[in-house]
Amino acid sequence: MAKTKLIIHLGHPKTATSYLQTHVFDKHPDINNLGKPKKKWLLYLRLLLEEKEVNHSEIKKITDDLKIKRDKINLISDEGFLTPFSPKSDTPKFLKRVVNIFLNIENIDEIIFLFTIRRQTNLILSQYARGLYHFEKVYKKFSDIKEIGRYFECEGDYPEEVINLFDTFKHHKVFTHLKNYANKSNSSVRILVYEQFEKDQESFLKELSEIIGVDSKITTELAKTDHGLNEEHTTINISKKDILGQYYVKDPRSFGSAQPIIFDLFSQILRPYELIRNFPRKYLVLKKKLSYSSAVNPFYTKKHHVDRFVKFTKSNEIDIQDFYRKDNELLNNELTVDLQEYGYFNSTE
Repeated sequence: MAKTKLIIHLGHPKTATSYLQTHVFDKHPDINNLGKPKKKWLLYLRLLLEEKEVNHSEIKKITDDLKIKRDKINLISDEGFLTPFSPKSDTPKFLKRVVNIFLNIENIDEIIFLFTIRRQTNLILSQYARGLYHFEKVYKKFSDIKEIGRYFECEGDYPEEVINLFDTFKHHKVFTHLKNYANKSNSSVRILVYEQFEKDQESFLKELSEIIGVDSKITTELAKTDHGLNEEHTTINISKKDILGQYYVKDPRSFGSAQPIIFDLFSQILRPYELIRNFPRKYLVLKKKLSYSSAVNPFYTKKHHVDRFVKFTKSNEIDIQDFYRKDNELLNNELTVDLQEYGYFNSTE
């Protein structure tokens, strides 16, 4: 008899998560996709998880409503599980809540918690460039990329929420938390390396398929035929698709010529209603505010996080690598992949 299998894909954001969600998880015939890109219940679940007291009965209603299938690999993907980016979020506590929710789903024979890591110098910069307002929510001074660089110089006092934010990028620490929380005999934690995805897409997809338990030939074929890689072409690691067609930007692939991007105003206006219509009344004001902000974001936020190159200085990169060095070395001992080869840390010799 086939086992009922559940995969929880946690992120990180900016590690090809959207690409996998849209072009692999949602289209692979062996996968019962219960998560992104179309499942709005995940947003509600994350709101519940970030509350001071967990509403277990409301969460159980959500999990009980999941259409688990025995004849397919059940998969839930949401990068927000790993990086909630809330100023009040304690990442280990948040992760523990996530793990406990899915471990308590009945009639699951095997559950795998999967996340993709990326070299911190690039991961932090990419997330910053794509979602500046997230970092500003945690610490207002982070509206300036230089302030993030100063944090890694390890000088000055910072609020606890800032420390929690950058601890989220300690991959071994996250891995250890997940292993401690997912300690049942039918559960495990697996890691993929984003740099492998950049270097050899086929090998990455084959390993992903083996972890999940699906046909790797189909996975690879989907990647080849369905729009190809979601390549990132700029220093700030965003594409026209990421910008959501909100205004004209300079496309670095054309070396400075302005490229028109269609802005679908009608769909953006409807977006707040689409996001909130299935939410409990207590969240309507909050979600309407967030959705509206997202819809009109380009008209009132600082544009430099979207259409201007941002990067760390060489000194910043060295500081960031030193900051995460010990954690990366510990993780390297747990993996078959050599993280030093991908620049996670340099030789001490």
